[in-house]
Amino acid sequence: MKILKVLHCSAWFLSALFLFQSPSIAAPITTDEKAWIPGWKSGPALSMERTGHAALVIQDRLYLIGGTNKEVYISRVEYSHIGPDGSLSAWQYAKHKLNVGRSYHGVAHVGGYVYVVGGSRTNVKGLLDSVERAAVNPDGSIGPWVLEKNKLNIARRCVHIAHINGYLYAVGGFGGKLLDSIERARIEADGSLGEWELLSDPMQYARYVHAVKNVGDKLYVLGGHDKSAGVGIASVEW
Repeated sequence: MKILKVLHCSAWFLSALFLFQSPSIAAPITTDEKAWIPGWKSGPALSMERTGHAALVIQDRLYLIGGTNKEVYISRVEYSHIGPDGSLSAWQYAKHKLNVGRSYHGVAHVGGYVYVVGGSRTNVKGLLDSVERAAVNPDGSIGPWVLEKNKLNIARRCVHIAHINGYLYAVGGFGGKLLDSIERARIEADGSLGEWELLSDPMQYARYVHAVKNVGDKLYVLGGHDKSAGVGIASVEW
């Protein structure tokens, strides 16, 4: 019985091998298929040490905005050009600084403008409700930063920003406590923001150090931090 099993399996293998090698059945092999080249590549170091900063891509430029280093809250913006092969050029400072050095803020690029929302100047105190806006020039550079007239209703650290149907949404964060609230502001024709409106429908959970992503007019909020237990949370809502 054992010999019969071996012979049976061998016959099946030979038949399969013949079928896969048959010119009429075998899938064509193209020579222009792209293959992933494994391994991280070193890029040029940043112009300055920073953490709690925000990253943004505009055209072929990768921007880093704000952040902190020890007790210094950074207003400098720096950028690098992204090459056709994905490599980065040497980092250089953008011409214009933020009006307020800030870290753990939200950013969004909508149309011809970049928005920087909230953040903080310390871990607990110094939470920021201010919002800044800058125009994007045709070459991808960023113009002068202007403080928006309208501020957030709640100062928010680690806030996440989404753009949906002409509004900026500020989702969760830390405002003296972990926040389940969302507020939004209309983007006006000149790029300025209208008054921030605190939505009456809060999230099911307070969200801090969470992730936010919108797809069309749907907003997804994922995970976050449970302050009382000191662990992450697994809940997702949309």
